[in-house]
Amino acid sequence: MARVISMGLYILGSNPAPAVLYAGNQELRPDMADILGHITALNSVPNVHPLLDVDDPAATQAELEKLYIQKKMMQLPGFDKLNNWSTQYPVIPASKSFEKLISFLGQYHELNAIGVNVGSRSTTIVTKIQDNPSRLFIRSDAGVGHSLADLLKAVPTEKFHRWLPFEMTMEELCNRLLNKSLYPTSLPTGLEDLMIEHAVAREAMRLVAQQARSQHPDAPWNLIIGAGRTLTGSPHAAQAALLLIDGLEPWGVTSLVLDRNGLVDMLGAIAVLDPTAAVKAATHDAFLNLGTVIAPRGHARNGQTAVKVKVVYENEETYETEVAYNTLEIISLPPGQKAQLEIRPTRQFDIGGQSGRAAKTEVEGGLLGIIIDARGRPLRFPADDELRQEQLQQWLENLHLYP
Repeated sequence: MARVISMGLYILGSNPAPAVLYAGNQELRPDMADILGHITALNSVPNVHPLLDVDDPAATQAELEKLYIQKKMMQLPGFDKLNNWSTQYPVIPASKSFEKLISFLGQYHELNAIGVNVGSRSTTIVTKIQDNPSRLFIRSDAGVGHSLADLLKAVPTEKFHRWLPFEMTMEELCNRLLNKSLYPTSLPTGLEDLMIEHAVAREAMRLVAQQARSQHPDAPWNLIIGAGRTLTGSPHAAQAALLLIDGLEPWGVTSLVLDRNGLVDMLGAIAVLDPTAAVKAATHDAFLNLGTVIAPRGHARNGQTAVKVKVVYENEETYETEVAYNTLEIISLPPGQKAQLEIRPTRQFDIGGQSGRAAKTEVEGGLLGIIIDARGRPLRFPADDELRQEQLQQWLENLHLYP
């Protein structure tokens, strides 16, 4: 591989030559230096896969960030002056700042946290599992605007099409998406345009989430933080909540919050200086608390009861409901109030323990209250277009999302 890269660099003849980062077997470092060292800058870090069952990407990520700053950020006009203002703590990329905040939030509250930032040029996901280092996943081919053309190459049109609750041919959808890629800063001007943009956001998140899920295949997330204009600029908060749920498919009991003020990057930078201050600011009014989603894992026949939920409010009032499989339901719980939940999934479903085992937990209210998502995990779509559209329409009506 090194010899092939060496030949490619000779043929390219670019000056300066692209830097090469070697993160493989340490015993081969001298050979890598002999082959590539006289052609280009060669950086070596500890093996990203030192043992068959061990992944250690931290050193590689750190070196990639350093290269990104040197090759990309240092070229920005005025960056040198800005960097000199911060001598003790260097300027860091926004994605790294985002990772810092999610990591400190998960560590401070002792929970599994995941953050997703859906941007025009890229989509970023950060995961933090208790007692494990945070993981950062970035795909520059998963943007919903400037990188939409690359996303269309990575994701088949059929996957965008499956989220549309109205009739539209594949060819027309493809043309609409290509037109959007030509005008990446354009905004939806109608309901169909909005639904198409939301379909793109779902698939962008799912593309990166699939990569993140390979590291944590069965992790239940306690907290999801959404950022990016596609999420924060949704006309209705429930639309943003459903985008997060459909894109990440959390199961169990998960709190949903939205970075409506665009503070995640700033708070992440503050976390480098004072983690406690950043976490406290994030906890108090920095984010919009959408509510809590209860999502059992499993499948059944349509119409069968998936989960029974009993809510005990602070004033001792109770509310009980049975939610049928493949439907959603919203239970009111205003922001600032807490309630005790008793969740009893049927035997085909799992809420965090064994299938059919009940669970009790305390949740805090939010803008949407409590969302019961009984559509099962993973999500399934009927093969027939008419049935699929009816199912999507039912989901949207359950949350009162669109006219």
